[in-house]
Amino acid sequence: SKQTPNQNLIVFLHHQKGTIMEHIDVLELKNWIDEGKLITLLDIREKHEVDYCKLPDSTHIPMNTIPSRLGELDAQETIVVYCHTGVRSLYVCQYLSDQGFQNVLNLRIDPTVPTY
Repeated sequence: SKQTPNQNLIVFLHHQKGTIMEHIDVLELKNWIDEGKLITLLDIREKHEVDYCKLPDSTHIPMNTIPSRLGELDAQETIVVYCHTGVRSLYVCQYLSDQGFQNVLNLRIDPTVPTY
């Protein structure tokens, strides 16, 4: 039977555990934004999470829709992926890299900052 894009993403994530991925911390990201660096800030959280709070100028594509919405992203642009704790975003970074995206970074969330 043929797998759906969501099943393909889950299979990929299962097989790619342990892959090294580059990270960026919030202070460096702020510096990039202040300097006007061209980036896509990709929020992969669910809608109810985004409704609670979001970063300005971010692009919202929920994790489970990434495979079917790849065309909305520029594989040549720097993409900083984030979620609530950094786990889902790490998996999406790995997936995007496998799909040929050249410059994908996982936003490292500061665990000392209170969250929802």
